[in-house]
Amino acid sequence: MEKEKITEKSENTVKTYKTMIKRLSKELFNGKKINEMRIEQEQKKIFDYIDTMTSLNSRKTMVKAIVDYAKQFDDFEEDVLEKYYKKMKSIQVDISKEQVKELKKPKKKDVDKILTIEEIEKLKNKYHDRLTPEYQPVNDIRYVMLSLYSHPDLAPLRSQDYYNCKIVENEEDMKKQTDKENYNYFLLNDGVFIRNSGKTFKLYGTRMIKMPQTIVDIVKQFHNKSKSEWLIPNTMNKDKHMEQSHFSKMMQRGIAQEYGKEKKISSTMVRKIRVSQEFSKILKEYPQFEEVQNKLKNLAGDMGHGTMTQQLVYSRLRNNV
Repeated sequence: MEKEKITEKSENTVKTYKTMIKRLSKELFNGKKINEMRIEQEQKKIFDYIDTMTSLNSRKTMVKAIVDYAKQFDDFEEDVLEKYYKKMKSIQVDISKEQVKELKKPKKKDVDKILTIEEIEKLKNKYHDRLTPEYQPVNDIRYVMLSLYSHPDLAPLRSQDYYNCKIVENEEDMKKQTDKENYNYFLLNDGVFIRNSGKTFKLYGTRMIKMPQTIVDIVKQFHNKSKSEWLIPNTMNKDKHMEQSHFSKMMQRGIAQEYGKEKKISSTMVRKIRVSQEFSKILKEYPQFEEVQNKLKNLAGDMGHGTMTQQLVYSRLRNNV
């Protein structure tokens, strides 16, 4: 059994563990001091008591407190400690299962805005039909944006991941950039998106995302027309990237013009819709809990958000898409 990494405990953690041990002593042993023998020989009694605790997090904290307390005894039996570790892992699995089950229910305002990814793809195709040989900033940029957010084989990133992205031919060109750590890069020749920066960069680090060939072709055509180094340039000045507020308005207005003001949705909502659909597919296709957890973790990494955000925020639309 893999044990938890040894880390410096905070003052609050130390206090919490002491409180848990006192509680255990009071509830099970009439306030008598808990010694090595009690932890070893009264294990079933302790586990039965832990199972009566209402909160799964409290159960986990209690086991962690007992393990931490037991480590002060030099000759504490390793096989007994192993059983406590197994108990802790079992509780963590239950916690994770509850997180999946108790996803937030959709809010009325979100349900009203729901479009399917297929509907967004249809809108993207309409913008494709409007393309001309000359560079038309609004139409061309919207086409690229809608392509990035509607492709079935591409997990859509945050808007800042796209508008903070420079287009280069290959990795060598990227390495020539003096401030490359501040930007993301779309490598045309390799068909790869390099995520160097962004909100969850510290969580996932640099991430290489293989782009579908259709997206690569769209970006190449756009790059040739716009003559801009940016994946999403400013509509008024192609030498600058688009700002967050402008990006949101471009998405919202483009969709509202087609589907009405009540469907005036942003890239964030598109990500919610997409991850909700993926959530449903994963839960249906993978019966084993650990497989589900691995798939959801990979999905979170691809989309550039944390697993808790994914489970408790983005997936609240799951019953409506």
